[in-house]
Amino acid sequence: MIRKSIDLTRKKRLDHAFGDEELSAFLSREPSPEEAAETADRVRHLLDLLDDSELRQIALWKVEGCSNEEIANNLGCVERSVERKLRRIRLLWQNEVTA
Repeated sequence: MIRKSIDLTRKKRLDHAFGDEELSAFLSREPSPEEAAETADRVRHLLDLLDDSELRQIALWKVEGCSNEEIANNLGCVERSVERKLRRIRLLWQNEVTA
């Protein structure tokens, strides 16, 4: 999970700085301990912003690559409920990033 978050963070920072080949080479290397710790701290902070355990679990499943259908099956609800909760998560996180 942390590895995927680190890769996404790096890609956003470097999209305009490197070409596709250079970016692929950079992203394929292992993160430094400092990068891994920084990303873990960011993820913990974002998860702490979510006010209930179900939202935190949904966010973790999404980061791990689960589809909305898989999440709905895990929770025993319909996909529409998952989409609504993901929208709530995005709004909370977006408010944190833009604040």
